Amino acid sequence: SNMLLMEQRLSLAPSVRFDRTEDLTVNQDSTAITYGLQSVMVFKPEKLDGSFDVSVNHNYATDSSISNNTLSVNMAVNWHLIQAQRNKFGFDLGLSGMYNDLNDNVTTINTLNTYQVFLTFSAVLPSRAGQAQ
Repeated sequence: SNMLLMEQRLSLAPSVRFDRTEDLTVNQDSTAITYGLQSVMVFKPEKLDGSFDVSVNHNYATDSSISNNTLSVNMAVNWHLIQAQRNKFGFDLGLSGMYNDLNDNVTTINTLNTYQVFLTFSAVLPSRAGQAQ
C-alpha cells in the first residue's frame, strides 16, 4: 500500500491484497481479493477534519462452495470545538458512520446489509508526547 499526500490536507492510501489457499485434503483452492482506499482529509486546519475508507472483498472457491462479495464503507467528520491546551481539556464533536454489504452467492440467507451512525462528544487531554519537560 502507498500513501499519497496532497498539500498536507489529503492523504490517500490505496491497497490490494491477494490470498490463495490450496487444501489438498478436499482438493479445493480458495481465493480472496481485497481492494481498499483509506483517506484522511483536513477541511479546516485544527478545526475540522475527516476520514473516508472503502474496501471491496471477493471470496471464491474452485468447487463453488464459497462465492461472496463484501463492500465496507466507513466515514467520519470531527469538529475540534475547543483545542486542548496545557492543563486544559479540549472538546471534539464527531459524526461517523459505517455501512457493510455482504452478498453471499452460495448461501443467500447469509446476505446482509448493516449500517450504523454515531454522534460523539469527546473530552481531549492535552498531549506532550515526545517533548522534553
